Order: sequence, then structure tokens, then C-alpha cells
Amino acid sequence: MSKRAIYGDFQTPEALAQAVVAFGAEGLTEPVGAVLEPTVGEGTLLGAAMRRWPAARAVGVDRDAAHLQVARARLGSDAQLLEADAFTFDFAAALGPGTVVVVANPPWVTVAALTSLGGVNAPSRDAGRTRGSDARTGAANFDVSEWLLLRCAEAVRGRRARCVFVLKTQVVRRALPALRTHGLSHARLARIDAGRWFGAAVDACVFAFDLGLAQGEADAGDVAVSPTLDAPASVRLGVRDGLVVDDVDAYDAARALLGARRAGFRSGVKHDAAEVFEWLGPPETARPPRPDAARGAPSTRVEPEVLYPFRKARALDAQVPATLLLPHVDPAEDADAFRRRAPHAAAYLDAHAARLAARRSVVYRGRSPYATFGVGPYSFAPFKLAVATLARDPRFVVVPPHAGKPCLLDDTTVFLPCATRDGADALAAALGHPLGRAAVAALVQAGGKRSVTIRALDRLDLEALARAVHAAGGLDTAGCAAAVAAARAAADDAVRRRVR
Repeated sequence: MSKRAIYGDFQTPEALAQAVVAFGAEGLTEPVGAVLEPTVGEGTLLGAAMRRWPAARAVGVDRDAAHLQVARARLGSDAQLLEADAFTFDFAAALGPGTVVVVANPPWVTVAALTSLGGVNAPSRDAGRTRGSDARTGAANFDVSEWLLLRCAEAVRGRRARCVFVLKTQVVRRALPALRTHGLSHARLARIDAGRWFGAAVDACVFAFDLGLAQGEADAGDVAVSPTLDAPASVRLGVRDGLVVDDVDAYDAARALLGARRAGFRSGVKHDAAEVFEWLGPPETARPPRPDAARGAPSTRVEPEVLYPFRKARALDAQVPATLLLPHVDPAEDADAFRRRAPHAAAYLDAHAARLAARRSVVYRGRSPYATFGVGPYSFAPFKLAVATLARDPRFVVVPPHAGKPCLLDDTTVFLPCATRDGADALAAALGHPLGRAAVAALVQAGGKRSVTIRALDRLDLEALARAVHAAGGLDTAGCAAAVAAARAAADDAVRRRVR
């Protein structure tokens, strides 16, 4: 595996470094005492900053001796270049007096990926701030660049600082609430073409901001977002009601349709072994995707009750569903109980025991070897109003049962459980109405790993939306109110009906 893959090592091209520093320098008129690059690499960014502020003390840190050799040849003796670990280096002690400029293009890699690819230099996983079920399902994983961004913000606490970072845009979203506690102000973000500059298929940006302004000087902490480095800002990224939103003006305009009470969206089934659980064709004619892999197990004789119609996000409205083998309808059921209830299905899964044991997610630890995640009473609601989490333009689809069994969804789908077709159709009409689409659009993170999240969609006030759409002449309020009530009941796990 290459160094670039393991460490997220994307060196900044000279032309981009010049443009990044020029963008970051806008509006900074006071003298600069020091320029710091915490992951200096081959020195292009620090060199561009030194040319911009020639009187400033220049400090660069990197643990890669080969990179530092290139940087020393490029920057000469005017820069203090230190071979050190950015995760433990005392940046504050190295800066000296005066205003500080921090420029950086830190590693574009998550802690989980760095560890799994063999990287030995990483911040502790304890640096993640996520706890509970979010942590178990992956939300606690974080980018190394996020950790370094916040560490640099801590290092310059109490002094005037201009920070200019090249980052994945999602890192800015994740770090924004914490940066606001450091006195974030004058924040600007410009999108860049990561494919052109780095050969990377990610949503990337240059993020420039100030820290350490005197109390009362700081602005609201919103981020002005530009489509390119040389274009004016078109929207503002910010935090509203504890949620990071891409367009705060659109969010504020839709606020009457947003509320604090959970709407009741749920996630589909997570299993991390498609070649075992996802079968071909509908349940009545289902066949395993790799019949040879079972090594003689009775793979085609599994009990019909463990086979459910199944739709993935990319095929929510397909005419014929696929099939999911779902071992445990009740997550509390143990392996022995499942083997007694469905011996043929257990034999099939036991033939794939090594594959199931190799699932890395912590959600499976200490549970049945056949366990899946994201299964509850809501999973078995007969109708679901579903949307793909990766969709840039979310479209809600009513998913009906198939052959008398509820259709299960994958974990790249979120849905509202509905008891009736009329109720699901009423909710779909409300969310598909221009008022509903505007409210949903205000919650979408267009450049995020997942554009649509449960946390965001749960801000929808479905009752308020139903009233607003009804007032606009577009909905039977009673029908939508009944659907909302059913969704609430399912969200609270009060609906225990299971269709088999």
C-alpha cells in the first residue's frame, strides 16, 4: 500500500498553494509575527506563506524525513523545519509573540482507515467526541485533519490567529460547532476541484477563519461559502438549533416547518455481508448470490420465514424486490434459539461463519454470530416512506409490502414507518410539495458523506408541514395527521405488529 493511501498524503501543488495563501490573506492587514504549518510536507504551502509575509517567523513540522529534505531545499534557512509528530508537538511553545497565521493541508484520511491500512501514527480514537449508538455505528470515526484542525485552534487560544486549511468539506461541517467555542469569526470557505489538484474524488475546500478576536468583535460564526477561490460567496454554512446546515438562510426561511420533536425517521438494516445475507430475486424464488461458497450447505432449503423482500436505496421503486435473509426478528434472540427455530438457515450461515466473524463493526461484538443491526418493530411496518441517504436531491418513495410481508430496506436508506398506504401517500404528498421540498432541502448536506441523515430529517415538523400544505390547497390534513400519528407510534416502539 502506498504512503499516499495510508497517510492521506496529498502534497499541495505550487499553483494551488499560491491561490490558497492569497485566499487566506484577504482582509488581514495587521503584521504577522509567525507562520506555522503543522504538517509541512514538501513545503509548498509554507513557502507561499513566507513570500506573503516575509518578516514573519516560519515554522514547519513533519515526521517524514524525506518530505523535510525536500522542504529544506525549497525553503532554505529562513524556515525552522522540525522533524516531529504533529499529534504530540507543542505548537503553542514554538510560535512566539504577535499574530499567527496557520496554513495546512493535513492528511485526508480517517483514523479508522489509517489504522486498518497499517498507519502507525494517528491520534487516539478517544479524541472522537461521539458516544452511544452513534459511536458503535461509525459516527465516532473522524478525520485526522479534523483532529489537527481543532488541535491548532487550541494551540493559538488567547491570541489573534488566521487559519487557512485545505480540507474535505465534511471535516469543516464536523469541526464547526467546536470551532465556534474558540471564537470563530470572519470564516470563509471556497470549494476546490480535488480531482484536478489531487486526483481525489472528494468534496474539498479551502477554509479560512480568524480566532481570538476580542469579546464583542466576533461575528455570528457562520461561514461564507464560495463555489471557487475567486468567486463571491453564494450561501452561508452555519449551526442552527444544534445542527450544521449548508444554507442557513434557507434553514431560517423554513424554520416554521422545523421543530424539536423527533419526526420518527429510522434506518434500514445494517449487516456488512451482502454476499451472505442479500439473496437474488424475490422471496418466493430467492437463491443465494454465491451457491458454491456454502461448501455443500443446504443453502436453497432455508426456512421461508427468514426471507424478506428487500430494497436497496438505488432501487426503492423497483417493480420486483430482492431478498434479505434476516436471522433475528427480535435482536434479543440468541444463536441457539435461532438454530432451533430455523436449522436450515443456521446451517447456511454457519457455512459462512468466517465471513460473518470478519465483520469489523463494534455493533456485532458480544452478540449472536448471525446478528444484524437496525432491526426493530419499526422495520416490520407494512408501509414505509423511504429516501436514499446519498441522494443529492432527495425523493421520498412509498415502499409497500410484497406478497404479504413487509419490505426491509438497507442501511443507506432512512424511512418513516407507516401503518396504511393512505397514510404513506399523504406523507409523500406533503414532503413532495414545494413547501416540503424546500424544508428538506434546507436540511440536506450536499457534500457530506451522506446527504440525508436521520438527525437532520427528524427536525421536520410533520404536523406543521401538513397544515401548511393543506392551507396551500395541496393536502388532506386529516389523512396526513393520521399518518404522522402512526409514524410517532412506531418511532416510540409502540407498534409491535410484525407481518410474516
